[in-house]
Amino acid sequence: METFKTLRERIEDLEARAKEGNDEAQQRLRTIGTRLPTSAQLESRVKYAFQPASRQNDDVIAIMIQLIRDLRQKYMHMAHALYIKVMPTTNDTPIYPPELYPGRRAKFYTFDDGTDIPRTVSISIIPYEYPLTADKLQVKLAKTRIPLIQWLLKLPKWPIVGEEGIVA
Repeated sequence: METFKTLRERIEDLEARAKEGNDEAQQRLRTIGTRLPTSAQLESRVKYAFQPASRQNDDVIAIMIQLIRDLRQKYMHMAHALYIKVMPTTNDTPIYPPELYPGRRAKFYTFDDGTDIPRTVSISIIPYEYPLTADKLQVKLAKTRIPLIQWLLKLPKWPIVGEEGIVA
């Protein structure tokens, strides 16, 4: 059985994959970049401890949480989404509504999918107008933007059964 790598080794693996253009690796590195680990944490073999920003009254997070719930009900392969947590990455002000936050067009949000290092992505509202709906939320990838729903549907699926039986 393979032993867990240190956080430093896992970061080095992510950096190598990110250089090859791997969006997932870039998203996980962005998370680490927002909360740099201590030297002791870098040498540890435990899960990276992401500390989210303080809770905010953020309409975008509410829409994202509802979208994840809707996807769980509509798509069987999204049953794992039960475990996805959406958090503000920084204490920056929300990006919606426009009259309260003029000039704000994008914000970083972190999606903890239960894996070792959560993903952090930039979310924009396109078009930036009323009403706020899930289909207007866009994820910025390295070279393009895609609808949030499309990005969520592409997340790796958790195994429901395996050699050990049902994952609970």
